[in-house]
Amino acid sequence: MEKKRVALLAVVFALCAYGAYAATANDAKVSAAVVEKIKTAAAKGDAAAQFRYAEMLRDGRGVAKNVREAVAWTHKAAEGGLAAAQCQMGLFSLNGIGVDRDEDKAVEWLSKAAAQNHTQAQYNLGIYYAKFSDREARRLAVKWLKEAVKGDSADAQFNLAQLYLNPHHPASREQGAGKHAIALLRRAAAQGHTGAKAKLEELGCFSPQSQFPERQGIP
Repeated sequence: MEKKRVALLAVVFALCAYGAYAATANDAKVSAAVVEKIKTAAAKGDAAAQFRYAEMLRDGRGVAKNVREAVAWTHKAAEGGLAAAQCQMGLFSLNGIGVDRDEDKAVEWLSKAAAQNHTQAQYNLGIYYAKFSDREARRLAVKWLKEAVKGDSADAQFNLAQLYLNPHHPASREQGAGKHAIALLRRAAAQGHTGAKAKLEELGCFSPQSQFPERQGIP
């Protein structure tokens, strides 16, 4: 049965990052020697190098922009087990970038990355499932957002709080939902999340001393 889609959260999917070669991938003036070094490592099967080369191709940093080739190298890294690449393949499949749009394949890739505790993949899965109104999808949305919160994702903190504050979502009926929401919003706000700051101000709970009233069916 096809899931009924709903608009629960106004969010964006998180990009999938990886630490190795980070400075190189973010440098638009990468030298030819460095590019060649990364390409050589990628050709030898180094998944981290494959993913960084893919990012460079995707963004046109140090090399000519080529999205399809970027997807091909990302796929190699994903097949090699790199969680960040699996997460990115999930986003490529979800949005039809360089590959056919395929939500089932997107969830498959994101799930592989999430199983490796990749915070952004966990967040993206939570956001994906939050689009649907059936009971299982709602459960999975909360599950994966909670996992991403463990990784200190400000976006996950904010959006899980939104579910706790939504009287139409089962999460709002969890014990202590209101207090959990405020705690999450404060954690996100402490990281500079503007949406969390605005929500705290809206609720009159921006100061550390303020308390959120405990009740069911939070408005």
